[in-house]
Amino acid sequence: MLTINTFTLIIAAGLFMLLISPLQARMWETFTNTNNVTDAVMTPDKIYTATWGGVVEYRLTDGAPEYVTTITSVDGLVSNDVRTLAFEESTGDLWAGTFNNGISIIKPAGMQTLDANSGLPSNRVRRIIIRQSYIYVATDLGISQFYYLPDVYFPLLLNQYNNANTQGGLVSNDVRDITIAENGYLYCATASGVSYVHTDSLDFDAAWHSWMYYNSPLPNAPILSISAGSNFVAMNSMTSVHRISSDPFTNDWQTWTRNSGGLVDSVFTVKIYNNSLIFLSYGIWNEDTMNLTRKTPYVLSVIESTGNVDFITPPIDEPLPESCIYRFVLYPSQALVFATWGQGTFWDTNEAYFQLEDNCIGFQTISEITTDANHNIWFGSGWLGPSMTRKGTRGVSKWSNGNWTTYTTKNSPLTSNNISNLAIDQNNKKWFGSWDSPFEPNQWRPGVNVFDDATGDWLWYTRDGIRTWVDSTGWSVADPTTPKIYNNTIAEVYVDKAGNIFVNSSGAGMTVLDKDYDFLGYVQLPTSFSQFQLTISIYHSGSRYFFGTRNDRGLIIWNSNTLPIGGGDNWIIPPVSELNSCVVHGVVTIINAFQEEENWIATSLGLFMWDGNDWYKYDTDIKRRRYSNGLWVNDTLYYVDEERLFGSVRTTPTSIYLDPFGRIWIGSLENGFTMYDPVSERFTNYFMANSPLLSNYITYFGYDPIRGKLLIGTPDGLNTLDIGIEIKTEEKLRTVKAFPNPFFPDKDGFVRIVNLPSESMPKGNNICKIYNSAGELVIELEENYFARFDWNGRNKDNKKCSSGVYFFVVTDAKGRTERGKFALIRGN
Repeated sequence: MLTINTFTLIIAAGLFMLLISPLQARMWETFTNTNNVTDAVMTPDKIYTATWGGVVEYRLTDGAPEYVTTITSVDGLVSNDVRTLAFEESTGDLWAGTFNNGISIIKPAGMQTLDANSGLPSNRVRRIIIRQSYIYVATDLGISQFYYLPDVYFPLLLNQYNNANTQGGLVSNDVRDITIAENGYLYCATASGVSYVHTDSLDFDAAWHSWMYYNSPLPNAPILSISAGSNFVAMNSMTSVHRISSDPFTNDWQTWTRNSGGLVDSVFTVKIYNNSLIFLSYGIWNEDTMNLTRKTPYVLSVIESTGNVDFITPPIDEPLPESCIYRFVLYPSQALVFATWGQGTFWDTNEAYFQLEDNCIGFQTISEITTDANHNIWFGSGWLGPSMTRKGTRGVSKWSNGNWTTYTTKNSPLTSNNISNLAIDQNNKKWFGSWDSPFEPNQWRPGVNVFDDATGDWLWYTRDGIRTWVDSTGWSVADPTTPKIYNNTIAEVYVDKAGNIFVNSSGAGMTVLDKDYDFLGYVQLPTSFSQFQLTISIYHSGSRYFFGTRNDRGLIIWNSNTLPIGGGDNWIIPPVSELNSCVVHGVVTIINAFQEEENWIATSLGLFMWDGNDWYKYDTDIKRRRYSNGLWVNDTLYYVDEERLFGSVRTTPTSIYLDPFGRIWIGSLENGFTMYDPVSERFTNYFMANSPLLSNYITYFGYDPIRGKLLIGTPDGLNTLDIGIEIKTEEKLRTVKAFPNPFFPDKDGFVRIVNLPSESMPKGNNICKIYNSAGELVIELEENYFARFDWNGRNKDNKKCSSGVYFFVVTDAKGRTERGKFALIRGN
């Protein structure tokens, strides 16, 4: 049998990488979904939950626990998809095992990473158990045992156990769950049965024993979970639950199935409660879509010590979960926790019964973002395909004044959770487009849902006409006299600058309605340009329409401000070959310093620009090339110190956005995003190595005009970045302060003068004057994008001001003033 000696332990321990969590910059925020929970841990003063969006920390108070923070990959977590937690009391370390990235050990002084290079059999962690400073980690390739020595900040690897080095004692390396009974036996639920061994005898091959289909009532199928109490050990497959005495050699089995034991659905997990009851949850887990579903209305069952099965549904007068239960967690105080897939956690303690459900976005993968007339922000989670995705296809979420609301097929008239495109019309109604599916997963029904959140009214546009939602009866039949769309497979919904609504049915064409929802006509791309009508993006610059396809010719332009209904001679295609065989993700238009229109196009083959005459391509080696006589010729070089597109890394553009201040943001597939400033004509790059991004894959951009945030959609959640406030809500000057104070220009860069508590100056034009201690005017400042004043310590002639006390006077549009002072210090 393989044994790892002390020298090897020291080497393995040295492979740990200590990560100190970086301080989060004020200008960035992170949002993930944390209500899909896999595990929970209670410490003397805190609660932690493991979710597919990170580890959530709550503070225990006299009342309900208070949310503290969410620890994510931007804080150093190896992955946000956390499947198991364990707390080591002597060190205060929290172990977080992830789906496929190993373990993060969250320590009071920082964070450590543990993976296949430093002691794990595999990075796919199934369960972590801590018992008397020993840590047992179950993975899909075996088990590791670690140990904490006193006064040593990292755990030491003691051994690894698998089928080979236990001489078959561990019947399968694919360990699904582990538990340790009070009598010291370690039980391992595997893909081929259950193995058990006393924790004092792990290194003795003969001490390992197994239950399999040929020597026990267990089926020839994976054992999904296992739980040990003082009287019994319980385990389950998908189709059965089994119980045996805590003495594993008694052979007093009892079995429950759908046919002979009263079970009503597929079993997902079990837990021994109060030493004799077996709690079991129903559901089937799909790892490809990260979806846990059940057919029965029963959330769980309880098997009594007599063998009777009680079925439990969510009673109206008791807040039991309606979502499937991913795991039961039991604490010595007999507090029972339901970790649910969708509703957070439910806690049943001796003192209270409460639910921890976070105010968060409803999914991870963000497909589209749009802001309505009331400055609420809407997020879609679909894709251009028929089935569920791993972290998306969970409906629509709305952000409004700090609160999240998610609409799905379960809690609203929404007909599909695969919402791949959003639009807000000029009447502030929301348009949700979904993709058709011959399989209708989860009974989704495609088409376009139109939601008026001011009245609560819902409409459903289909190829048969419009259907209306009635609360008492559901959806009406389609009215054949109302506008019809080409088909129910919706690739884009777009509202042009005149308020006309384009509903694009993939493979067919576009239905066009005016702002009053009257039918205007149909649009199809010329078949000589687009054989399959695979339009996925539409853009109206004000002077022409751009239609982006998915490898169906590429970019096609209607070179007129008239609607392209009925065809005509205004259709053109670019002469550039790359734009005739690509995926077009989006177009934006700016007016440059020469008052010329520039149309910027993000495609799968690069970033392009058309000024109405010449075509240009932006790249990583040469800043800009111009298309001339069938060839690309060098047009603009980079300066020596200039940042290059996507940081000089070749990657695929995925999205493009024009902010209210005229800057262009370009997302990429593999290297974050780039901001292009037309004034300076320079790029600025943001990626995971230099920014707290959740992912280097940027799916979509949006903007929060009230908070001044760029919204950055990724497959793993939402990031925001301060870029400037477009709409000021503050009404008057309040308390105006300067910070930092004292101000060190060489270190701080700027002193900020803000209007507290909002930090935003009031509506209208505001000015700020800086005076020195002699009362001389040093400079008059202009309000910046963030509705505040920033001063770099230089006078109006751009010369450095000397150390001393400076005074500021802020005057608003109504002539009201506020004054203050700060110290400027040169040098260290």
